[in-house]
Formats: sequence, structure tokens, C-alpha cells
Amino acid sequence: GIFNKTGAGIATVQSAALGTAANSGTLHVQAGTLAFSTALTNSGNIRGNGTLQTAGITSTGGNFAAGNSIGTLTLALAAPSQVIDFDSPTTFTFELGTPDGVAGVNNDLIAFTGLNTTGTNVLFDNNTVNFTNAGGLGEGLYTLFTFDQANRYTGTLNIGSGLESFSGSSFFYNIDNIQLNLIPEPGTGALLLGAFGLLAIRSRRRLR
Repeated sequence: GIFNKTGAGIATVQSAALGTAANSGTLHVQAGTLAFSTALTNSGNIRGNGTLQTAGITSTGGNFAAGNSIGTLTLALAAPSQVIDFDSPTTFTFELGTPDGVAGVNNDLIAFTGLNTTGTNVLFDNNTVNFTNAGGLGEGLYTLFTFDQANRYTGTLNIGSGLESFSGSSFFYNIDNIQLNLIPEPGTGALLLGAFGLLAIRSRRRLR
């Protein structure tokens, strides 16, 4: 099923009797804050433009996507000792607009808050990140993830679908954010120039 959180207020799900809350459908935090009193296990979809606050998340599958169109999904920890663990095959989806802009405005952003000043709070597991073009996709930097404390995440990500024309792209793992460095594949013209240059070098060698 689908759980929709709308409006600017806070909706709290009291799940202490269960020990852990679970999502295998879709949690859509359209606005405001959806707060769970315990940890959340996830195998479904979590998306939206609001804040999801938990006592930790263990995701064993499903997908995380920010925004109602382009926007920001905030994943907040209730206490700094808690952990958000994205086990593979959990995936992410981002919409990208123009590069080198404002994260959450020009492209989707997932923000992590409530992190510790020591230790690791966010764990990635070579998760696949898929992309869609929201208009203006081009060469440059896109900030995809931010962390409110430095050096509080570990693990890597893998570029999935949507960037087939940008085969030189990679992630930049900075101390308080992760960015996508979008680089297009060499154009046909550049390839031809390279081929002509190689032929010219070979011709000179023969003349010698």
C-alpha cells in the first residue's frame, strides 16, 4: 500500500509495541515530518519532499527518491548513535536539471541530519543510483547527498541508468556531501580529430 504524509506538521507513528516499524509498500512524505518512534526496516519505496525521522533505518531493497518532481528528502535520526544502513540491492533515483546549481532546486537532494560528531551513521553498499533528465542535463557537478556532520558515512555508489551519454561520469566523495561529476562521452568530432592526429604522426614517421 501507500502511506501519504501531507501538510507541514509532524505525524508520529508510535511503533514501540512492535519494536521495529516496517515498510514494504510506499512511504510518501510529501511535506512536513513523518516520525517513527522506533527503527524502520525497509524493502519498499520511500520518497517525497519532507522529513522522515526514525531511530534508524535498515533498508534491504526498494528505492529512495527525493522530491515531488525536483526537491529534497531529509532522512533524520532521532539520536546521534543510530544508523541508516542501505544494504544492496537498495537503489536511489534522482532527477537532474541544470548542473552547478542549487541542490534541491536544480536537482534532487537527499539530506541526512541528526548525525553523530564521531563514528559512522550512514552506510552505503555499492548501491545503484539511477537518473532522469528534468531538463537542462549537462556537464558539471550535482550535489546528491549532504550530511550535517563531516565524515559520518562509509561505502560507495554505482552509476545506473539515465546517463548513457555521459560515460565519463563519476562520484566525488567529499567529507560532508557526495557529488556527481557529469562528463559526456567523447563526441564523434573529437574521435575523428584523434584519428586524424594519429594518422599524421604515423605519416611523419614513415617520411623519416
